[in-house]
Amino acid sequence: MTDATFDVSVQETFPVVIAPHEGSMPCASKAGIRNILSAGGVVREISTFWMVRRKLHGACNLPYGALAESLEFLVAAPPVQLWSDFLEVAKKALPDECAALMVWNHTLHQWRLEVRHATHASRARIDYLEPLLAEDDVAVVDIHSHGHYGAFFSKLDDQDDAGGIKVSAVIGKVDQTTPEFVIRLVAIDEFIPLVLNNDGKFQERFQ
Repeated sequence: MTDATFDVSVQETFPVVIAPHEGSMPCASKAGIRNILSAGGVVREISTFWMVRRKLHGACNLPYGALAESLEFLVAAPPVQLWSDFLEVAKKALPDECAALMVWNHTLHQWRLEVRHATHASRARIDYLEPLLAEDDVAVVDIHSHGHYGAFFSKLDDQDDAGGIKVSAVIGKVDQTTPEFVIRLVAIDEFIPLVLNNDGKFQERFQ
């Protein structure tokens, strides 16, 4: 591959655009990553069918429009019933862990729960096979249980999540009347804490 071909490939994969002085920043034409040159510096934008995350990744003064950091979910949140369905799966798996995906179909505009088939499960670990997804399916929420233990993200979870674009969730104390939930947005190299509301919607947790 020549340098010129490589440069074209990089520009197609990680395009660079300019923030306008007037009006809002147009949405990306397809899912992926682009760098936006703004008045405050370079903003990295991660776009999917279901979420847009803009994060300042290099502060400097440039002669372009302003662009604030933002996090926007573009689809309806998973129905509360999906969280309840996974809780029932987790209870049946006790005392072992279990895992599943909450999948958004962007053609039908529908959510569904896909339970991962466990090849090995214990109180502290689960290995599984990934379900087959259609081309218009997007795995948005990656969720697993901690059985009788509390809900937290382990060092192994951090390693597994790094580099991903998804919502990651853990449910713990499954046997209790009020189970524990922790949830976060994984945006490549960012772990953004989220709050799961009673209506099933999640939003950024400001600390």
